Amino acid sequence: MNVDKLMTKLRVMLGASTEEVVEVVETKMASAELVDGTKVEVDGELEVGKVLSVVTEEGLIPAPAAIHETTDGMLITVGEGGLIESIEEKEAEATEVVEDTETEVEVS
Repeated sequence: MNVDKLMTKLRVMLGASTEEVVEVVETKMASAELVDGTKVEVDGELEVGKVLSVVTEEGLIPAPAAIHETTDGMLITVGEGGLIESIEEKEAEATEVVEDTETEVEVS
């Protein structure tokens, strides 16, 4: 905070000025898209302990308790009230390679 802002606040607090002090707070939201197309957001960074919210036409609502998969391969485990319990990267599914071999049998 610079000196001018501090002086303005002091004047307002002491009643010496009727100037209204407006403090702008920038809120950053982390957002993601689930594999089913649902948009979700978190206030601040996507981390354990935050509330995961589903974006709806009516506004934000807490995500239901479940494991939600994002389009970028993250698995977000959500508990009651939309509280994030864990965040993990989805493991790549292992594909088993089966070699087709031919065997020759000699008949005597």
